[in-house]
Amino acid sequence: MCLKHLRLVLSGAEKLRTEIRDLFARKFKKDIFEGYGCTETAPLATFNSEDVLLDDFLPMDPRANLQSVGMPIPGVGVKIIDPETNEELPQGEEGMILIGGCQVMKGYLRDPERTKSVILEIDGHRWYKTGDKGYLDKDGFVYFRQRIKRMIITSGFNVYPSQLE
Repeated sequence: MCLKHLRLVLSGAEKLRTEIRDLFARKFKKDIFEGYGCTETAPLATFNSEDVLLDDFLPMDPRANLQSVGMPIPGVGVKIIDPETNEELPQGEEGMILIGGCQVMKGYLRDPERTKSVILEIDGHRWYKTGDKGYLDKDGFVYFRQRIKRMIITSGFNVYPSQLE
């Protein structure tokens, strides 16, 4: 298989396992960069890519952090909110990931109640509540942790399956 004409290889839908990334790089001499998105916001909202050499040819502009699912693509906004209060959380704090931009769906077909439950308006902009837990770092990279919907509520405590593992 010839992959020399591919400029960028992206993965999504599930966390990219390190051993898969390493095996692919050894076999095909190409890196796989991880991305993140939702059907309701177009397939891709964030992604990692190769670092970019800036105009003065001295510093690199980091565009990849392999622990993260990358940075928002141009025109896409990402916010982290408290899933119970919808209040925006400070940088580095985990909460629900919101995706905003012109690509956010208008709504679910003939299901205004479901649409209302996942679309949040903040300062005149529409944001999609992904149902995913994550955070933003100081450089703008998005970190996906897990699906909030997979949370188990027991005795008044929120427990995530990954915490039990």
